Amino acid sequence: MLRSCPHLEILTIDIVPANILPDYGAPYPFNPHGFWSKDLTAEECVTGTLKAVNVKGFTGMMNELHVLRYLLHSGRAMEELNLYVSGEGGSNGETREFYMGRAQQVLQFNKASRNLNIAVL
Repeated sequence: MLRSCPHLEILTIDIVPANILPDYGAPYPFNPHGFWSKDLTAEECVTGTLKAVNVKGFTGMMNELHVLRYLLHSGRAMEELNLYVSGEGGSNGETREFYMGRAQQVLQFNKASRNLNIAVL
């Protein structure tokens, strides 16, 4: 997706609860931990033009954290990251307070941009 948008400036990720798509299955086998553990080449838009990332429905699941770590580590032009924390309870009893704790972890990630402001909302 990012490869096809070399001039992307704003990326919005809208995370929906899994129960909205209960019958969804990935079209091919995918190991997210293995994928994000690789030494990924940063896409042109991430290193050069991406200025803002908005994550709506943030819960701090591992996939979310992996994506954010990649974006922050590679996003030299990033100016803002807005995490809109989910108010929905998790399937394992997670609460908004739990999600807020995960958002605090993001603040500790290495950042490529010195001009980056992170808001947890």
